[in-house]
Amino acid sequence: MAGGYKSCPYCNVPMNWVPQYSAWYCTRCNRYIRPYVQATPRCPLCGQQSLFYSRYYRRWYCTSCKKYPEYETQKKVQEEAATKAAQKKSAAGGGETLIEDLFLLYNDGRLIKHYTRRIKPTIDTDVLSGMLSAIQDFVRDSIKSEEGSNLEEIRLGKMRIFLQKGTYVSIAVMVEGEDKEGIESQVKRAIADVETKFHGILSEWDGTMNTMKPLSEYMDKLLAGEYK
Repeated sequence: MAGGYKSCPYCNVPMNWVPQYSAWYCTRCNRYIRPYVQATPRCPLCGQQSLFYSRYYRRWYCTSCKKYPEYETQKKVQEEAATKAAQKKSAAGGGETLIEDLFLLYNDGRLIKHYTRRIKPTIDTDVLSGMLSAIQDFVRDSIKSEEGSNLEEIRLGKMRIFLQKGTYVSIAVMVEGEDKEGIESQVKRAIADVETKFHGILSEWDGTMNTMKPLSEYMDKLLAGEYK
């Protein structure tokens, strides 16, 4: 008889040899286990001759270090790739500039909607209210300024907020990063899209918020960085 197990490696009960399948069968686990026909392979992690192929999980398992070598190798590769990506981002000066918060306003200062990238708000309500108030004041003060002017910057403590005016709407964004030119280009394109698409609604807006819902698709796209 071929060499095999005296007991099941999973539940440690005696197994029955089944000649037609050339395998041991465990009545408790209800599974077949084929005998070793060659020397037990060495584990690449601990170096011990203790690898066991699990047909249930379809991968090798080391009974010495209690790990799956293939899984650990894949995990190591993924961690190294993540580390390299982080290093590359750091070397490039922090990576791409991201919009963290976005305020869509009508050009008389009325807030249409606030959008945020954060799953859970990390800005205090009072701080957010102060930020919005400063943005609205800035928009009202610049009503007579030329439409489509350069991106304006507002600083509130450590926060950097950029404001871009259109014909009917203004967009204020709080950003993380230093690429001001890139943000200006994205915001201008978003304003051009909504003012071209919704010219009729925006030119005669009476303050009804429901009529502004279609604009959310474009603001979400801007927040996600899809206007590059």
